Amino acid sequence: MSTLIDGARFIHAWNAWAVLLVGCIAVGILVVETRRRTWIPGGRRVQATFVGLVHAQVLLGLLAFLGKWTSDVEMFGGNDEKALWHAILGVAAAILVATSYLLRRRGAAYLPVLVTAAAGLVCATLSRLVLVFVLTAACAVLAHVRSSRSDASDPAVPAHPR
Repeated sequence: MSTLIDGARFIHAWNAWAVLLVGCIAVGILVVETRRRTWIPGGRRVQATFVGLVHAQVLLGLLAFLGKWTSDVEMFGGNDEKALWHAILGVAAAILVATSYLLRRRGAAYLPVLVTAAAGLVCATLSRLVLVFVLTAACAVLAHVRSSRSDASDPAVPAHPR
């Protein structure tokens, strides 16, 4: 059982970096989409990946936490209050990113989709907030450049006379 718990904790630790990276990419794309008022192809797929990673993070954390009772392993140096807040923020992140994705699928306005996704990213990666801001800004710039290039390569569609 200890090997399973150690594996869950190891994957939980590395998945946190995947959540951070994919979340920054998703929020960066959402910033560009909100600013341009148009959905970027592939943006929904990135956002769905972000939702899946956050939910996997919560499940891995739950598995590691449940394994704590079967072994003598301390989490957060025995600081139960810190462990509780970590769990609460993880669940809040999962709810927020899922809500953001559902809002997008149902055709909600751009800003609520962006705000809920960004709030979920912040909840999921609170201890790395400066890195989140820097990576998200870089991802937004890259998404804007990529989107601008694809717009420039598309031929103009003539307007239909009415």
